[in-house]
Amino acid sequence: MCNYCGCRQFPLIGRLSAEHEAITDAAEHDDIHGVLGAVDRTAPDWPPVLAALDRLHRHVDNEEHGLFPAAVIALPIPAWDRITPAADAAR
Repeated sequence: MCNYCGCRQFPLIGRLSAEHEAITDAAEHDDIHGVLGAVDRTAPDWPPVLAALDRLHRHVDNEEHGLFPAAVIALPIPAWDRITPAADAAR
C-alpha cells in the first residue's frame, strides 16, 4: 500500500496493511535483505543481486499500484462499512 492516498484510514485496509507488513517483513523482505545484505561489494555475485532487486521492484510496485488503491477509488464509504464487519467475522 502507498503512504500518501489515505487508504490506510479505512479500518479494513489499515488492518490488512498491518498484517501484510508483518508477513512480508518475515518473508519477502528478509529474502531481499538477506541477499543484498550479504553482497561482497568488492566482487558481487550479480545474478542473485539483480534477482533480489527485481523482486524488490515488483514488491514495491504491487504495494504502490495494487488492489487497495484501486479499491479506495472504486468503492464508496457505505461499501467499506459493509465489507469491514464481514472481514472481521471471517477472522
